Amino acid sequence: MTIAGQNPSADRDFLRAAAGRNHINWSFAYRLVDLHSVVYFHMRKRGIEIPTINRHSAMNLDKILNYVGLPDEPRPHNGLCGAKLEAEAFSRLVNDKSLLEEYGKYSIPDLKI
Repeated sequence: MTIAGQNPSADRDFLRAAAGRNHINWSFAYRLVDLHSVVYFHMRKRGIEIPTINRHSAMNLDKILNYVGLPDEPRPHNGLCGAKLEAEAFSRLVNDKSLLEEYGKYSIPDLKI
């Protein structure tokens, strides 16, 4: 199994520590799939300029969500909501379709490369 998400190394470290504390076997692979990297290269291939601040990527989760046709993440942050939005964003980028019924009302922009 592979963990995927926005900044998944933080999630992996948190989950791995929790598994260790609770004597749960950690069965996830070391490799991660980072949503930021996927969108970064998707935009580059399409010739879209990457937003930057101080010469660093400014592609945060809200910008990614907007890129794939979704609204900003509701505030305050809720881990389950964030995970569902990230899964929806991956599906729109990789499969060209919505994953979760609750986000089906948001149209998917033309994301073809």
